[in-house]
Amino acid sequence: MQLKENFLKTKLGVYLPFLILAFCLWYLAYSFDQDDFFNILPFYTLAFAAWIFVMRADLRINQILWMGILLRLGLIGSFPSLSDDIYRFFWDGTLIIQGLSPYGILPSDVVSLGIPNLDQTLYNQLNSPSYYTIYPPINQLYFALGSIAKNISLATVIMKCLIILTEVIGYIFIIKILKQNGLKPILSSFIF
Repeated sequence: MQLKENFLKTKLGVYLPFLILAFCLWYLAYSFDQDDFFNILPFYTLAFAAWIFVMRADLRINQILWMGILLRLGLIGSFPSLSDDIYRFFWDGTLIIQGLSPYGILPSDVVSLGIPNLDQTLYNQLNSPSYYTIYPPINQLYFALGSIAKNISLATVIMKCLIILTEVIGYIFIIKILKQNGLKPILSSFIF
């Protein structure tokens, strides 16, 4: 037990699990599709184990923040192949740019309108084409900002950047709230 505790206090004990976590997340994001469950499972399990070691290490708040940012930046270029929601994000954002509310028109009604970038090919990728959107307005703002690019891959990168910025700001505010309430700021590490 003492050896394990000493290991977690060394640089190797902190950065080796972080590198394993980063590699696994990167490999998961860039190598698999949604239906590759049995190939995903070992990497996900290893990433989770590495995360536990990282969380048990003696880290400062700024180290956690930078590790979180680095992990997220490493995933910016990956297309979200483990979920098909990105197609709906792009669809909704493009609707907003065209002046249409995704809350008031079904995707099945849009295809016949001839809106650029909203064609049958993209429609076929939607996981719920016969439903109105379920995403809240702030998300819709991010979708619209991303969809300005008119390219789903670039829109994905823009949306990810906006989400990372929001997470970092949220993390900083959570630390301040924890401090104001006499709680340990390190508790915020579990969400970042």
